[in-house]
Amino acid sequence: MDGPDASPQSLRAFLRRLEADGALRRVAEPVDPRFGISRRLCAEPAGPALLFERVEGSALAVVGNVLSSRARMASALGTTAAGLSARMVDAVGRALPPRLVRDAPCQAVAVDRPDLGSLPVPAFFEHETGRYVTAGAIVAKDPGTGGRNLSIARLKLLGGSRAMIGIAPNHHLAVMARGAAARGRGLELAVTVGNHPAVLLAACLYLDYGDDELGHAGTLLGEPVEVTGMLAKVSDLEIDTEDLAAAIVRLEDGTVAEVHVDYLQRHAQARIEVIGSEGAIVWDATGVGWRRAGDTDWTVERVPFDVNEMYVAELSEFADCLATGRRPALDGAEGRTTLALALAVRRSAELGTHVRFEAGGLA
Repeated sequence: MDGPDASPQSLRAFLRRLEADGALRRVAEPVDPRFGISRRLCAEPAGPALLFERVEGSALAVVGNVLSSRARMASALGTTAAGLSARMVDAVGRALPPRLVRDAPCQAVAVDRPDLGSLPVPAFFEHETGRYVTAGAIVAKDPGTGGRNLSIARLKLLGGSRAMIGIAPNHHLAVMARGAAARGRGLELAVTVGNHPAVLLAACLYLDYGDDELGHAGTLLGEPVEVTGMLAKVSDLEIDTEDLAAAIVRLEDGTVAEVHVDYLQRHAQARIEVIGSEGAIVWDATGVGWRRAGDTDWTVERVPFDVNEMYVAELSEFADCLATGRRPALDGAEGRTTLALALAVRRSAELGTHVRFEAGGLA
């Protein structure tokens, strides 16, 4: 909680407010993460939030009982206990899309070979079989539609960088995991800690599949939740440029395109996803898949594909244009627009803000 000024959307900012209001108590004496933390938390269920400053075996602090009452939940959302239900209902009914930011605090430290066991994760009860992360908000995306999901589930540490998530088969995270497995992929996700209470509460909402809980967290906060993207060099390739880029482009007609490009994949992949109000279509080198809105299963048609065929087609197109003088499907003007768009992405990453793009240049 100490250190540089925290984002108002962080847990640290909320803890500072609790301490200023006398609703947080620091525990200075050493505490054992095996049952010691849970013993103190259970002894004061209606008391202040407890900040354990000296957890045995770790240099990190642990905080608990942060949202142990309706009054404290309401305080985090800027309302009263009596108005909490109405505030949550309002958040379910409308959403504020997240805002992409640059240089997020969560990217300040990177660990090549993480050991989750080095974190001060408590063992809560004697008959449990391990230590659990209990307030990690899990962020994942549907591998077909790109729709985001925010949820909370306990994570049991299994050693090294491995952990097990317990999720019911009908939960949206499980649906996404099955969808990824059906496509021969693992489901990429992030487990985030230190979130503002609004994010934690939004992660507990039961919404329709495809609804982004982060947007509803923005409604609870009163402003869009700040999320981060990346334009960086993260590999050991000997190249003097970025090897990873992600961009979101919003067209004037409301269409949103998300583009991910990298040099990191050991087996090159090309993938296009088109998502609309009636359903989604996905194309890659293995075939085509589609599903209508509301479906949980995909219809997949495998299409044999030789990657060299597209290069042969490009050369044939080029040769035919030279021979007949006809205009190519994609000409130099299209190439110039593509380059200008790439430069707009770089400028947006450097400035940490949106950049308006117009065909032919930057506005």
